[in-house]
Amino acid sequence: MNTVTSWPNTRRRTNERAVAAAFAFTVFMAACTPAPNPGEHAVEPDLLRAAAERTWPSPETMETLRLLEDRLVQRCMKDRGFEYPLEPDAVDIERRLAELAHRRNFTPWGWDDPDLARRIGYGIEATRDATERLIEEANQAQANSPQARVYASLSPQDRIRYDEALTGSGPPVVYADVDGAAFSTRPDGCLAQAQSTLYGSLTGFAHAIWIRNELSATVEHRITQQPDYRTALEGWRRCMERHGYDVDDPLDAYGYAYSQTRELPTADERARVENAVAVADAECNREADLADVGETVSTQALRELMRSDLSDVIRSGMAALRTAVEYVEAECSTLPQGCDRP
Repeated sequence: MNTVTSWPNTRRRTNERAVAAAFAFTVFMAACTPAPNPGEHAVEPDLLRAAAERTWPSPETMETLRLLEDRLVQRCMKDRGFEYPLEPDAVDIERRLAELAHRRNFTPWGWDDPDLARRIGYGIEATRDATERLIEEANQAQANSPQARVYASLSPQDRIRYDEALTGSGPPVVYADVDGAAFSTRPDGCLAQAQSTLYGSLTGFAHAIWIRNELSATVEHRITQQPDYRTALEGWRRCMERHGYDVDDPLDAYGYAYSQTRELPTADERARVENAVAVADAECNREADLADVGETVSTQALRELMRSDLSDVIRSGMAALRTAVEYVEAECSTLPQGCDRP
């Protein structure tokens, strides 16, 4: 095992105690790859595509899952002698930034709406101030959260006990291996036990989180390897060169627009540069049929993925997500307070 990184749980946290919780799952890049546990259910193509595009389970369902996870952890931590207050409605940076972006038709293979591009470009300048305020607001909320205050009140020794109660003690156990990345956690921690309850098993949880975090990039990579897409992308590149932009793909065009506008002194200047790149991007996309080709080959890429070595991981992860969704539906209907945060 030569590389160690961290695998986040289902919530973003930034304070000291929360970081330990967020990284309960650890990823070890391993040389060997044991066979994953297959799921028992078939995977519907439309549902798999929705999972790859992060529209299933819905953002609302995922937020409810985070709440139910917190409630399970709270109960477990209470049994171990620790207070674990539920957080108020959290600022979900990822979701709110997506709402700010305004790039409603921006796909991994670009967008093709010149009219929208002329009005707001990629949405960078239109959301610059709001994005900065959102990040500051989220950081302040997390730093002053009830859980952060509880953790700060503990003695150094109690913090160690708290962390062990939350994320476990002893050596981590490997529960899943995906393409050389071995996912491990300490199963005696309250967080791991909550995740096992919600998703049916820690193996299923690891596979489900892989789907939420990595499936989209895996599908996009396979899309870019399709001959039809590569042909369309080459046409898009030639068109962008005629407009004066030496970029490799739509994401590169977005990055170029962002980098070229960062140091410009006025909003008008930044918007003018950004919008010009976005308009060229959209017009070249239409000229090369890049978005249309991308939509077509994405289905092919998904089908090939289900015939690949990752098929069992995908089935297992999708089954775990179904289990979690069913848990939400059953639990929220029985709770007197419903599934709202305090």
